[in-house]
Amino acid sequence: MRHNGRPPIYASDLPITHLDLRLKPEPKTKGRPPEGPETLIVCPDCGWWVALKRHMVHPHRDRRRRPIDGRVPRCPGSGQRVIVNISYDTWREQLAQVVADASTRRSAPQFTKPRPPVPPAVHQIARAREKALAAALAASGTENPR
Repeated sequence: MRHNGRPPIYASDLPITHLDLRLKPEPKTKGRPPEGPETLIVCPDCGWWVALKRHMVHPHRDRRRRPIDGRVPRCPGSGQRVIVNISYDTWREQLAQVVADASTRRSAPQFTKPRPPVPPAVHQIARAREKALAAALAASGTENPR
């Protein structure tokens, strides 16, 4: 894999949330390479999380671009050199600070307004009006003209 010719990116210049330096777990059997997540980085061109192999952004295709001759073209950020000049412990501390800061910026819980009462149906309005009219006539002592 060749680099893309751009100047290298320093990991310390990236936002701390655009880098993942998790340690690989120990292999289950001796002689095998460690399994699990490798160093990940957000591609500077397309914004996808991509593996960092041999200090370069692993080649990938930008799925948002249109296919040319039936193939999606390679992302221009593929092969970008990255110099990881930040230790795992420093990265973890900075990430913990960023996460703690984000949790304090959460908005207060939203309280919804009470729902207005459901109005009665049209036939219920007419019946209630008739009852009110009958009660008013009974109170005045006159009869219903019906």
